[in-house]
Amino acid sequence: MKSAVLGFVIMFVAMFAVATSCSITHRSEGFACTTTSECNDGRQCIDGFCVTSGGNQIDAANGDAPRGDASNGCPTGCTSCVVGTHTCTIDCSVNPSECSQHVTCPPGWTCDLRCNTDNACRSGVTCTGTTACNIACSGKQACEQVACGNGKCNVQCTGQNSCKNIACNNSCACDVACSGVNACTGGGITCTADVCKFGLGCSSLGPSCHGC
Repeated sequence: MKSAVLGFVIMFVAMFAVATSCSITHRSEGFACTTTSECNDGRQCIDGFCVTSGGNQIDAANGDAPRGDASNGCPTGCTSCVVGTHTCTIDCSVNPSECSQHVTCPPGWTCDLRCNTDNACRSGVTCTGTTACNIACSGKQACEQVACGNGKCNVQCTGQNSCKNIACNNSCACDVACSGVNACTGGGITCTADVCKFGLGCSSLGPSCHGC
């Protein structure tokens, strides 16, 4: 009788262990954080991890990685990325220190660079080797020494006194739009050819300017 009871207890404990192990949420180190400012997509930093408001969704879906490191497939420096489309986002409001130094967009990726804080991206931006580079210079005095690569390059200068020394180089389609107060007036906006100049900026329109 005792052996039967003991066997039943052992079986119950084993079943409970299996059931509870399946309910454990394994949190990836790629979502580790110290403050909520390090988290993306509306997540909050709770108990050292970026989680949704419900507190139980840690990992991103459909290839969207909320942190930029090798553990989730994002190139170094990306604040977020979509691995499936090789799109890297560098958001200066999320990681100001990244934008206070020279920013290099990852080769082979589409770079979405958001220079949305004052004086962001002034130490130089390199887009050489990217499939496309989209740069939004919305902060005051944002963007200086921007070097486009051979792919599409789109620079939107909406911040006051933004965009100084923007070089389209050999971009197959380069657009530099200067709508901010005194934007692009610092000089050095170099289009792919003189025929591609449009006001203070550059245009990819026309057969001599658009080749992508």
